[in-house]
Amino acid sequence: MKKILVLFSLFAGISAYAADSGPYIGVGLGANVNNYKSPSDMGSVDMGRNIVGDIFFGYNFNKYIGTGVDVIMTNMAGFSGGPYSDDGVTTTSATINSNLSYTAIGWSVVGYIPAYVRNLKLYGKLGLSYNMQGINSSIIQNEGDYLEINDNSYTRSLSLLYGAGVEYDIYNTVLMRVGYQNNGSSSLGSDYGYFNLGTVMFSLGIKF
Repeated sequence: MKKILVLFSLFAGISAYAADSGPYIGVGLGANVNNYKSPSDMGSVDMGRNIVGDIFFGYNFNKYIGTGVDVIMTNMAGFSGGPYSDDGVTTTSATINSNLSYTAIGWSVVGYIPAYVRNLKLYGKLGLSYNMQGINSSIIQNEGDYLEINDNSYTRSLSLLYGAGVEYDIYNTVLMRVGYQNNGSSSLGSDYGYFNLGTVMFSLGIKF
């Protein structure tokens, strides 16, 4: 009987340790919350809200700290703004039709704080993000007249990544996250300005 109790205690200890450490993988879906800064000759630009997809994986060393990788992708089509000035020609009432594709690969250290509710914890992350973005052809319209830009801008940048949220584990196997992540400032080139990509995300994953 004592041997059975010893084996049961050992198994319970291993299971508890496995629940706090090990690899995980998952996907997320959210919306971008951008802080866009346009160049002075473009005026005010509204980029709107767009769907953002996320694929993530990582490894928890214990219940307090781990590491993770995120791949975030979005396509911001048809954002608009104005007025626009180019080569001395200024459009006082402009519509800027542009398409922006964005991919960010981020690595971060993830810290956890267990909450009072069982299987619920707060998390925060800090790391680096490699951002890849491009804008293709735009057309400026002003009262029936057109200025065709036909410009492509592709840029790459490295920036600080940070985020925070809550995570809930179901049977120590399925994880649910709701949080905010910012992949830092990304330049779109001198003609288009820059923006901070912030994302509110809901994620589901599996812990191994």
